[in-house]
Amino acid sequence: MNKNSIHNPYPVEVDLSNCDTEPIHIIPYVQHHACLIACNQTTLEIIHASENLKDKIGIAHLDIIGKSLETILEPTVFTIITDALKKEEVLAINPVRIGFEVDDKYLSYNLIVHTYQQRLILEFEPYDPIVATTNYQYSLGKAILNIQQAKELHEVYKIAAREISLLTGYDRVMVYKFDQEGHGQVIAEEKSAKLDSFLGLNYPATDIPKQARALFLINKVRLKSNVNSTPSAIYPLLGPDNQAPLDLTHSVNRGVSPIHLEYLRNMGVNATMSIAIENNGKLWGMFACHHYSPKFVNFELRKTCEFIGQIFSGHLSLHAANEYRSSILEVSLTKSRLFEQMSTNWNVIQGLINQKTTILDLFKCKGACILSEGNLVTIGTTPSEDQIRSLAKWLNEHNKTAFFQTNELSRVFPAMANVKDIASGLLSIRIMPELNNYIMWFRAELVQEVFWAGNPKEKDIQRDNDMRLSPRKSFEKWKESVNGQSSPWSQHEIESVLSLRNDIKDFIYKKYREVKNYNEELTKAYDELESFSYSVSHDLRAPLRNINGFAQILLEDYSAQLDEYGKDVVNTIVNSTTHMNSLINDILTFSKIGRSNLIINELKIENYASSIFNELILIDQHKNSTLPKLILKEPLPLVYADAILFKQLMQNLLSNAIKYSSMADAPQIEVGGHTKDNVVHFYVKDNGMGFNLKYKSQIFKVFTRLINSDKYTGNGVGLAIVKRIIEQHNGSIDVDSTEGEGTTFFVSLPISNNQDK
Repeated sequence: MNKNSIHNPYPVEVDLSNCDTEPIHIIPYVQHHACLIACNQTTLEIIHASENLKDKIGIAHLDIIGKSLETILEPTVFTIITDALKKEEVLAINPVRIGFEVDDKYLSYNLIVHTYQQRLILEFEPYDPIVATTNYQYSLGKAILNIQQAKELHEVYKIAAREISLLTGYDRVMVYKFDQEGHGQVIAEEKSAKLDSFLGLNYPATDIPKQARALFLINKVRLKSNVNSTPSAIYPLLGPDNQAPLDLTHSVNRGVSPIHLEYLRNMGVNATMSIAIENNGKLWGMFACHHYSPKFVNFELRKTCEFIGQIFSGHLSLHAANEYRSSILEVSLTKSRLFEQMSTNWNVIQGLINQKTTILDLFKCKGACILSEGNLVTIGTTPSEDQIRSLAKWLNEHNKTAFFQTNELSRVFPAMANVKDIASGLLSIRIMPELNNYIMWFRAELVQEVFWAGNPKEKDIQRDNDMRLSPRKSFEKWKESVNGQSSPWSQHEIESVLSLRNDIKDFIYKKYREVKNYNEELTKAYDELESFSYSVSHDLRAPLRNINGFAQILLEDYSAQLDEYGKDVVNTIVNSTTHMNSLINDILTFSKIGRSNLIINELKIENYASSIFNELILIDQHKNSTLPKLILKEPLPLVYADAILFKQLMQNLLSNAIKYSSMADAPQIEVGGHTKDNVVHFYVKDNGMGFNLKYKSQIFKVFTRLINSDKYTGNGVGLAIVKRIIEQHNGSIDVDSTEGEGTTFFVSLPISNNQDK
C-alpha cells in the first residue's frame, strides 16, 4: 500500500460483514494486463497514473504526474482525443491504436478513453494483430440470426449461451437470472464436457452485492483476466486538486474486489467475463463466463458480446410484451364479462361470484372472497370466515393503500400460518376505503426444493487465530426446502385487479347516478301523489258530507215514514260514508309517512301503550260487552323513535289486537320487550282469532284483509302504515300467529337512531 493509504476511503479489510457497502467504484487498482492514466479534463494535466506504467509503456508513473498528456502521446493520437473532447464524442473513437518503445521492443495497445467527473481516463490494453483481424461482424450476424430464429424463450437462453461460448472460447458460459431479492439462478449453460453442470443451481445475493449489480447497468461488460495476478496501484490515491480518489465507475479495467477474488479462487475459476442483461431499465441477469486458466478478451470482442446481450435483452422485452398483450387481452375479455354480469342485476357480488364467469377467471388461483358491508361471500378454496375477517382487520391496521400483495402471507401475518397450504399468496383490493370492503384472491403454497451452489449460510472461516467472515469454500450442490410461499403475483395480474377495482368503482358510480335519478323521479311522484291525494280527498269529502248529512236528515225527520227496510238502507248509506271517510284518512296518512324528517326522542313504551289502549277501549266500550285486558311485561325498554309516528304505530298495533281479540272469552293483550346489541325488541300479543301463516307475506300490504267479515271493520291499511313507519326508523317487523289462539307482532328498532335525521 502506498504512503497515502492512511487516507484511503477504501476498506483496508473486506469481508462478508462489509462487502455489500464496499465502494468498488473507487477501488485504487487497475488489473495487471492494463495500465491507466487520468488527467484533468480541462487542462489535460496528468493527475493519476498506475504504478505499472514503466513496464507497460516505458515511462515511470512518478515522472509524468503534473505533466501535460501531450508530452507522452503521439501527436496523431493526441489530436484524435482532443478533437473528440471538443465534440463530446470521446466514446466514439474507441479503441485507438497506439504503440510504445519499451526495452527495445515495440508494444502495441488498444487505448480506451472515457470522461467522468472532470477526469479524462485513458486505459491501455494489449493489442493482438491476429485477434484484431477476426471478422466479428460475420460472427455477430450469425449469432443474431440464430437467436432470432428461436421460437421459445428457453431456446433463446440456450442459443445465446452457445453463441457467446463459440465467440469467446470460455470454458463455461451461463445465463444467470436474478430474482426480486437479488439471488441468482443458472437457467441455461454451455460448457466443456469435462466440467460439472451448474444448470439449475441458485446463488445467494451476497455473491454479487447490490452495488456490483448497480454498476453492471452502467458498465455492461466486466472482465477479469487473471484472478491470481497482482494488480497495479493507482498513484496518488487522492487527487491533489480535489482530495478525492479516482472514480472508476466507467473503467473497463478497474481492479477487482478482494473478497470477490477470494470467492472466484474458492470456485477454482481463473478468469471471468460478465455481460449485463437489462430488461425495462432493470438488471434482469447476466451472461457469466468462466475460464479455468488466465484469459483476456479484447475490446472488439467484448463489444460484440455486449451487442449480443442487447439483442438478448430485446428478445426478453419482446417476449414479455407478447405475453403481456395476450394476458391483457384475456383479462380484458374476462373483466368485460364481469362488468356485464354486474350490470344485468345491478349487483356487484352476484356479478362477480355467482355467474358463469367469476373473479377466479382473472388469473390462476384457487379461492377468492368479497367482504362488503360486513357480509362475506367466498368462492373456491379459502380460509375460514373468522380468518378472513381477522385478515381484513389486519389490513385495515397495517395497509393504508387500496392494494396489497404478498406471496408469503404467513411471514407478514403469522396468524395465517396454519392455512399456508391454501393461502400463502394474497392479492387484495379495497373498493371503498371508508367502508373497509375487500376483494381478496388466495394462492396456495408452492413447496419447492431449491438447489444452491454450496450452503449459502456457510460463512465462518478461521484464519490466523481470528474469526472473520469470508466467502464459502464449498460449492457442492446443497438442497433447501422452501415452503410458506406461493408463486408470485405478476405485474399484469396486479394491474388487472387494479383495473377491476376501477371498473367496480365506475359501476358503483353509474348505479349511484341511476338511483339518484330514480330518487328524484320518486320525489317528484311523491309530490304529485300528495297533491293528488289532497285534491281527491277534498273532492270526495264534500259529496260524502252531503250524502251523510242527507241520510242523517232522513233518519231524524222521516224515520216514521220509513219501513224497516228503508231504515236499513239509510243506515247502510251512513255507515258506508263513514267507512269511506276513514279510508280516505288512512290513505292520506300512508302517503305522508316518509315525507318528513324524523325527530328522534327517548320514549317509554308503557306510557304510549297504556294511554292509547285506554283511548281505544273508551271508544269501543259501547260496542263490546267484554273488554280486553292490557298486560305490560315490565320492565319495558326505552325506545328511540319519532313521537308522532311511534304513537301512530302503537295505535294501529293495539287497535288491531283489540279488534281481533274481541270475540275471545277473556280477551287479553300483552306488551313486552327487551334490549340487545343496541336494538330495542318489543312485541304486541293478543289471544284472538289468529290467521294462517301462509298469508304472512300479504299481511303488511295495502288494502290486504285476511278476514272479510262485517264483524271486523277496517280498510287493510293500518299494518301497511305500521311497516312503513318501522322501515323509516331502519327497523324491522315480523309476525307469528296460530289460528284460534292469537297473533304476536315483533318490532325491532335500532338505538343508533337516537339523533335527528
